[in-house]
Amino acid sequence: MKTVKALSLALFVCVALLPAQTHIGATVDETAIAIGTPDAPMPAHVRAMLAAEGSTGTPVHPVHYVARHPRPGCPDTAACGTIIAEGETHNIRVSAGTTWQYNQMAGTTAAVGTYIALTNTAITPAEADTTLSGEIATNGLSRALSTPTNASTTLAVPAAATASVVGTTGAVSYWYWVAACNQGICTTPSLASNNITTANATLSTTNYDSIAFTGQNGAATYQVYRTTSSTAPSGTATVLVGGLPSCTAALACTVLDTSNTLTSVTIPASNLTNFGKYTLVNTWTATGTQSAQAFGVFNASSSGTMIFEGTFTSVTLNSGDTFQLTETVYM
Repeated sequence: MKTVKALSLALFVCVALLPAQTHIGATVDETAIAIGTPDAPMPAHVRAMLAAEGSTGTPVHPVHYVARHPRPGCPDTAACGTIIAEGETHNIRVSAGTTWQYNQMAGTTAAVGTYIALTNTAITPAEADTTLSGEIATNGLSRALSTPTNASTTLAVPAAATASVVGTTGAVSYWYWVAACNQGICTTPSLASNNITTANATLSTTNYDSIAFTGQNGAATYQVYRTTSSTAPSGTATVLVGGLPSCTAALACTVLDTSNTLTSVTIPASNLTNFGKYTLVNTWTATGTQSAQAFGVFNASSSGTMIFEGTFTSVTLNSGDTFQLTETVYM
């Protein structure tokens, strides 16, 4: 029987970040989530992932993979086969990838990074890596040229936040609003959060409001607004909260409002944000039994510069099985 395994990777190439407000990190979370079932596949979208490691380092990039099994009446297992396994992990952009990115934008012309290689070697991705250890060159799984597709779009407006009071309560009423930002441009505000009515009259690092929200694919940072009414802020208003966002790998973000002082900000009347996005897709057909557990993205069919490197839970392919990999690169 043939098993089809599909792998999706979302790689975030941050081009114009706001330095003081970007929460990304170089640490790789290798944990995979094996949750696929024959009748309950994971939602098709790939969640953007950021690591709350501070404001320096290389972005962490999520990896999503799916294994499919043939079923009667399905002529294309990759499209309609039964899902038998599914999981997520992360990968990183290596140092050479940073130089490659610069060359693409402003430096010496460099070959595009559309070649994908696999390995069954247990690796620990590191920024200093320049080669993919144990790269597979046989059994139909050798380095391949993927097909790129431009999918650039605007940032999505975040969903309404959830606000809560931490520390000593009071009797002050607030609403909170969130906007996603990239390249210094923000979306329109989200819908209003829940109305908290017990905020402390003097916000501090001890008595503060916690604003939780879900981040967005392609966002470099976020703005959180505080109002004393349920009317959405607009125009130029003194409503900007000073706390910086901290986001988990699953884009569960939190901002702490620890000061009564707000900053003036101009809120856009329409969503004029934009970010670059493209996908790389390739499907291998195994010609022999072969396992794989890591990958690299390169700018050449052999040797070349490795741009991204990552791992995933090991998968085993038999002759005739297919392995499909989809990368989504955000710029």
